[in-house]
Amino acid sequence: MVQKGRIIFVNGHWTAIDGGLSGSSVPLKPYWGGPFEQEAERFFGLKEAANTHVYLDGTTLIGFDESGEERHDRGARDYNAYDWDKSFLKRLHDKVNDNSEQTSSLRNAKYSNELRNKALSSLTAGMTKGQHSFYIITHSEGSAYGAGLARVLIAKGWNVHTVIHISADEGDEFSSPAGPLTYQIGYTGRLFGDWVTSNERIRGNVDKWGLVYINNYNGWDEFKAIHGSTRSASIFRRLWDLKTVFVQQVLDSQGHIHWQQAPGSTPNGTQFAQVNGFVIHGNGRTSGTRWGAIRDLMH
Repeated sequence: MVQKGRIIFVNGHWTAIDGGLSGSSVPLKPYWGGPFEQEAERFFGLKEAANTHVYLDGTTLIGFDESGEERHDRGARDYNAYDWDKSFLKRLHDKVNDNSEQTSSLRNAKYSNELRNKALSSLTAGMTKGQHSFYIITHSEGSAYGAGLARVLIAKGWNVHTVIHISADEGDEFSSPAGPLTYQIGYTGRLFGDWVTSNERIRGNVDKWGLVYINNYNGWDEFKAIHGSTRSASIFRRLWDLKTVFVQQVLDSQGHIHWQQAPGSTPNGTQFAQVNGFVIHGNGRTSGTRWGAIRDLMH
């Protein structure tokens, strides 16, 4: 039985082909690195029984066969069940012969709705509206899917307390729903921005967005870490710091005004390259990828 809340983890694209560069070679719980669930509970202030939380696969077949908007809509559609007995389709179905051709699409609609009902029930089992909350963590392609799911849960009267989007893919093609406390976080480095996502900001309803500047890798190691490593439990040190970081303007010796990270505002020592669109002077690439650097690594 759920005591306080349930976390829904939505993974992104997984494949064994690229050796984990873009994410993982497996979906669902093994997708997430290290003690991810335990660190998520600590971040949200939860302590639930084993098997309380839910793992979903929000990816597409080949990684680019859906837009961010399409994945968002699929995340909503997969759980958007309705009351068949009160629907117009049920009344229409009852007016025609059940064996006629006209009812084939109606039977399909009824079956699809039954599947959505089962899917929704699998998320809400053991929970009570007004007493329990959902917490959603997404990664990469799973971010759009998770945003769509969060929108449906809210529309159905469930409380979605917090949404965290990690290395969100195609963020400029979808919005997160209004209401939950929402964070977006990603990595950028000295040579590379996120080569999968280009570190695009989600279109709307993100309360705090941060790009972490990682400067402890060289060359190819940085390229490998910039996207795939954000699904590990170490991301929570960065998220704790994203909650507290703030930026301030400074005047340099040549009279130029820059934004800098306020000293002492990140207890875990995270350096940010951007916070809510403010570019931190001197900290990493702020978007995209230096593709010339990739060519350099190949020679």
